[in-house]
Parts: sequence; C-alpha cells; structure tokens
Amino acid sequence: MTKPFLDERGTLIIPTDSDPKYHYWKGGQSVVATLKELNAPLEVFRRFVNDAEFEKLKAQAEKSQAQAA
Repeated sequence: MTKPFLDERGTLIIPTDSDPKYHYWKGGQSVVATLKELNAPLEVFRRFVNDAEFEKLKAQAEKSQAQAA
C-alpha cells in the first residue's frame, strides 16, 4: 500500500490505495494524526486546524524542542 506524503509544496497527499486508516473521509484517523505520523512541519498543520488547536500544537512542539536541547 502507498503511504500518505507531503508534496514539495507541503500539500498532504493521501493516495486512494493507502491503508484505510488514513482515509479520514471514510471514518479513518484525523488529518492531524496523519500529519503527526509524517512529522509534518508546524506550518502545514496551520492549514488544517483552528487557532486554538494550532496554539496547542505550537506549544507542544516548543516543549519538545526544549526537552531535546
């Protein structure tokens, strides 16, 4: 099966022959969960979540970076 990926512009591509767990339109996991699996850049998440959720994700990313340092 083909896996989801981000193209050169950061667009999420979910092939129809990918694992059905990625098919959010058919009750699969959320787009956010898929983006997390792909380790997508924070700016990609911005397209898919509201402001409050984005701020939460941003804070989590900053906390992870601080712990890694």
